[in-house]
Amino acid sequence: MELDELKLAWRSLDRHLVRRDAFDLARYRERRARSVRAHLWPLVAGQILQFIAGAAIMWLAVGFWSAQLDEPHRVVSGVLLQAWGLMFAVCAGQELALVCRIDVAAPVLEIQRALVRLRAWRLRVAPLFGYSGCIAWVPLVLVGFDAGLGVDLVRQAPGAVGVLVLSGALGVVAWWGILKWLRRPRRAGLARAMDEGSTGRHLRRALAELDELARFEQG
Repeated sequence: MELDELKLAWRSLDRHLVRRDAFDLARYRERRARSVRAHLWPLVAGQILQFIAGAAIMWLAVGFWSAQLDEPHRVVSGVLLQAWGLMFAVCAGQELALVCRIDVAAPVLEIQRALVRLRAWRLRVAPLFGYSGCIAWVPLVLVGFDAGLGVDLVRQAPGAVGVLVLSGALGVVAWWGILKWLRRPRRAGLARAMDEGSTGRHLRRALAELDELARFEQG
């Protein structure tokens, strides 16, 4: 074989290998994209359910307090419960918007940035859910007893209501103390574990899939 023929064969082989590498990368990227999409669907389903739950809570709360405007304590309980439902719905809507903006066909870095924004959002609202959970159960109990059993705890058992309110206040203080305690450097491991829990395993797995894809593309 002459030198020119050898060079031509080498170039042809090189082009074939480049095309093969590009094909393998495209197939690998497609599999990873499908996996990322599969991990995001449970987040979408969960937020849809949360939005529905928030809307249902608001609907029930508005129906409760709007029919009893002459009873201030019932209005307060209903409005607080409505605010809790509104928080549920708004947070779910925001997270759904962040997920819907993720284009799994985009470059890896762009998808990673979108997932990081989603993770940052979840970490930002996690303390809010903690604080609200400490106090939201109080109006939930009051409205539940009143609307479901016809028992006005504020009038019939004011002492029990006082205990409920005190418990809620103590829960808020305790939650604040836990968050402050976790900020200490010696609690970094616990803080990371809490952040991982707030992030959620599906989002963590989606980020891991993209990290693996990025390493494959760079390797």
